[in-house]
Amino acid sequence: NPLHCNCDTQELWEWLRDHQKLIRNKRNREQAEGSGINFNDAGVVGLLKCEHPLELRGLVFLELDPHTFCSAPLLLNITVNEVQPSSFIISWQSRNHSGLHGYQIAYQRIDNVNE
Repeated sequence: NPLHCNCDTQELWEWLRDHQKLIRNKRNREQAEGSGINFNDAGVVGLLKCEHPLELRGLVFLELDPHTFCSAPLLLNITVNEVQPSSFIISWQSRNHSGLHGYQIAYQRIDNVNE
């Protein structure tokens, strides 16, 4: 199956990167050799190459930086609403992506020049 290297495959890229031991184990090597696949040191991972877009055709999927095939920002929209002088509601909209593993909110007053 042709691999479309785009934002939709970014989670696959992350999973493969985090589970390379599963992909490169001895059983997979034996299965690949038994099927006539040329199994090099890169393992099955080296066989995953981009078919689309054309500028990435033939490149090894896991050797790419994810920003190469997905330049869309993770956060699409962020809003800050002041509820009271020291109380805020912060909300954001992100791409459908599990790569957002946490967040950090930093608050600094900017109306006081002495700080």
